[in-house]
Amino acid sequence: MSVALKELVYDPAVGRDVLTTAGVIDFDAKAPKSPEEAAKAFYKALCAYCEKAGYDTKYIMLAKPGEFMSQNSWCVVWEDGPYQWAIGASFLVSGPWGYTEPYYGFDLSFVE
Repeated sequence: MSVALKELVYDPAVGRDVLTTAGVIDFDAKAPKSPEEAAKAFYKALCAYCEKAGYDTKYIMLAKPGEFMSQNSWCVVWEDGPYQWAIGASFLVSGPWGYTEPYYGFDLSFVE
């Protein structure tokens, strides 16, 4: 399964923002058995994507429950990514372990 990273980009031809694909992450949401496994697998897949795309992986963080903004879930944080990438990703990433939701537009929480 692939997760498309979407962002809004202004298109002068139409005079408004349009949803565009900024990149694609190779991630299988059905394989993990828990939110922790899913977050770790997504983090690894995101780092692999970033290395290929030329992003610096030092700006990606895997946070345990309670480490980031007092959230009680595993969270992948990437503030250096496409604008509000986690919002679009939250609609695409779910599995037998649960679902995802953004806290801000740059972090993806893995919820049971």
